Amino acid sequence: MSRPSRKSPHHDFDETIRRYLGDLQRFVGILTDWSDDCDDLISETITTAFEKWAKRPEDELILSWLFRIARNHVLNHERSKRTRFRRQSSALGDIGRISDGGEFVDLQAHLLGEAFKELSDKEIQILTLFYWDRLPALTICRLLSISESQVYVRLHRARSHLLAVMGRLERLGGEHD
Repeated sequence: MSRPSRKSPHHDFDETIRRYLGDLQRFVGILTDWSDDCDDLISETITTAFEKWAKRPEDELILSWLFRIARNHVLNHERSKRTRFRRQSSALGDIGRISDGGEFVDLQAHLLGEAFKELSDKEIQILTLFYWDRLPALTICRLLSISESQVYVRLHRARSHLLAVMGRLERLGGEHD
């Protein structure tokens, strides 16, 4: 007499990760510009998903749920990197402000980088997803769990704030010439 096969409680989890791992890797890779931290962030995402598997949403929302977990890990990682950078920058003062490893950097790119330091995480996120990752508004609204109109409102506000900060920084830079 054969025994019915018993699935482990996390069999569905294993199957889901196998099914969506490629999508998850691409998503995290795009968000991190394929940095060295990409694999670690995917691992953290899978670990968190495993821990919260019992509270997961309906099947048709699984990929969005995994993307949301991944996005949160990426944002936390970026936040901690910015905090470390600010601490290092304040310790070093203005050394290397315009140069990067002895080479001069494009001042417009430098200005944009400086302006991004003054934006909120939500502003950086919406600008990055729309302009850098080139995701359509409908995809962004699903990733962020907001309406499409909220995507456009956040995008408008973030662009306005970015341009205002860049203008102010440009004026401040011109005063030192």
